[in-house]
Amino acid sequence: LSKLYDLSKVNKPSIKFYKWFTDIPIITIPSFDVRSSLAFDVSNDGGLTWANIDTSFESTNGWLKSLYFLNDYITPTNKVQFRFVAHSYQLFQDYLAAFTEALIDDFEILFSSYSTPQAVSENDNIINGSVSCYPNPFSTSTTILYELGTPSHVNLGIFDLLGNEITTLVDEYQDGGRRVAVWNCSDMSGNKVNFGMYIYKLQAGGQFYTGKLIVE
Repeated sequence: LSKLYDLSKVNKPSIKFYKWFTDIPIITIPSFDVRSSLAFDVSNDGGLTWANIDTSFESTNGWLKSLYFLNDYITPTNKVQFRFVAHSYQLFQDYLAAFTEALIDDFEILFSSYSTPQAVSENDNIINGSVSCYPNPFSTSTTILYELGTPSHVNLGIFDLLGNEITTLVDEYQDGGRRVAVWNCSDMSGNKVNFGMYIYKLQAGGQFYTGKLIVE
């Protein structure tokens, strides 16, 4: 269970972490679900009510990077709290149906900027204006255009709606000016992705921009 966070003035907050989840069945019962689970929940009222962001039932087979966009689940307030709940089904007293192991590491709250005016710093306005994608929707490829006000290390990734990273388009230091990146609807292994909605996330310095991409 996390502490309380004030995210009421944060623009487009997202949550990133790495998880390790192992579910090894000890016993199986036909037509009866005894799988273990790892749930990730969020509350915006200090823990009075909870909204589920994700529940894992399958082993991750190692560390898995996860990214979630908070506005898809709650309205951020000054009483945001997070929790992880691991559950292993108990058949009888002191007898579990599976061996369960759950670990969380590098938990981060990311955001683009505060929505209220702030003092200007040397990291402000690294990304000038908005980020645009054309065409969108698309079936073969789309072009993502952005402009850097100052030189910065840039990371541009594509994620599915569960926060899993599909591929990284840019991960390098870039000079200021207009930039272009092309996504050809493939994952990091070169396989074509399925139809549906995806999310791009552009990070430069302390700024983040996210947007929806539709593959049809």
